[in-house]
Amino acid sequence: MQTQKQTLGTWGEDVASLYYQRKGFKVIDRNYRTPQGEIDIVATKGRFIYFIEVKTRSTTTFGYPEEVISAEKRQRMEQCAVYYCKEKRKRRKRLHHVCSLRWDGEKVRLKIFEY
Repeated sequence: MQTQKQTLGTWGEDVASLYYQRKGFKVIDRNYRTPQGEIDIVATKGRFIYFIEVKTRSTTTFGYPEEVISAEKRQRMEQCAVYYCKEKRKRRKRLHHVCSLRWDGEKVRLKIFEY
């Protein structure tokens, strides 16, 4: 059984996946595990492959979702992406997104950060 935090995280990944699909991306993997960690969403569009970290919060008491992505986390995300591309034999240019979702019970606020 999922905790409330896990349920919110799964919901956020579902919303993000739908958002990307509506923007013309093809979601090719979700929750892909590597020795370095997990990739929330892998999508392609054009010549690029996107590795998307989804962060969802229902309150900003402890900061905004995107603020929890440290330099160390970005480094692990890149390691996961390299591993994924080798495993799946993907030779596209890699891009990384952080999809920040805030839900206040009525409205969803979604922001995309590329790095």
